[in-house]
Amino acid sequence: MSQKINIPQLLEKEILEAKISTKAEKKAFINGMLTGSGYLFKQQDKSGIIIEVSNFELAHKTAGLIQHITSHFPIIYENKTTSNLNDKTIYIVEILNENAIQLLMFSGQFNDQINTFQSINIDDLKSDTSKKAFLQGLFASSGSIYVPQNIKKPSGGYSLEIVVKNTEISKEIKTLLKYFDIRSNSRTKNNVVIIYIKDAEMILDFLIIIGAVNTYFELQNILALRMLTNDTNRERNCMIANITKTAKASAKQLLAIQTLIQNEQIDNLNPKLKSTALARLEHPDLPLSELAKILEDKPSKSGLAHRLNKIVEFANQQKTKQ
Repeated sequence: MSQKINIPQLLEKEILEAKISTKAEKKAFINGMLTGSGYLFKQQDKSGIIIEVSNFELAHKTAGLIQHITSHFPIIYENKTTSNLNDKTIYIVEILNENAIQLLMFSGQFNDQINTFQSINIDDLKSDTSKKAFLQGLFASSGSIYVPQNIKKPSGGYSLEIVVKNTEISKEIKTLLKYFDIRSNSRTKNNVVIIYIKDAEMILDFLIIIGAVNTYFELQNILALRMLTNDTNRERNCMIANITKTAKASAKQLLAIQTLIQNEQIDNLNPKLKSTALARLEHPDLPLSELAKILEDKPSKSGLAHRLNKIVEFANQQKTKQ
């Protein structure tokens, strides 16, 4: 048995290992992360921006990209929290250098009151590669993908979500997704906006856009296998239903014929019905199409079914008379 692929883990690995070539793309990736999980902080002795990420590898990649853009290496530290009896570790990438912050940011505006991005301007993403890098950074910082375990859902129940801070940002992101022909919706929950894609084909398209080729092929394989499994199950169930129906009909016919023989009433059937009854008795498992070929007059399938029904009806009539 092949090892089961964990799609979220594979996608996370691909984003971590993805090569980002140009300085413009690196800046777009960081701005995607700032949009998803960037915050402004001001204290008495220092101020700057931070990016919260879920694992150290992503924090280290983020810091490396920032250093390449600004020549300033950020501080990385971890913050452990406990909620619902579960410990959670968040890694913080902290940028204090004011010049570095100016070099990093596009024309998006921070909201000083809530210490986060108030808006972004996707027009600053000049090329398609920068747009894709922005979406990659955004998903890395605040995105998730869900693949249902129920194989009875070949293309339903799948979900890709991106969490952003407010409605204005969600509109810009949805416009960017639409640019790549990705249909998305959004909903507000707990003071954030969740942009989501439910269509499996659209999710596959999104994976290609952010360069997650291996995840794309693995998810495509899962979809194809589940569709094939469901088609096979439908065919098998249909076949079983037909076999069951045929078996029940055949048993009913055999019982009627045996009753007529036991009561010495088989000779009361006309010649065609009698020959049909004896043929069915001799070949109880044959389908009607094959049984018809044995009979001398070679009746049609529907004609043979009519004869067998007449035999059953005759047997029931004789039983009623008794």
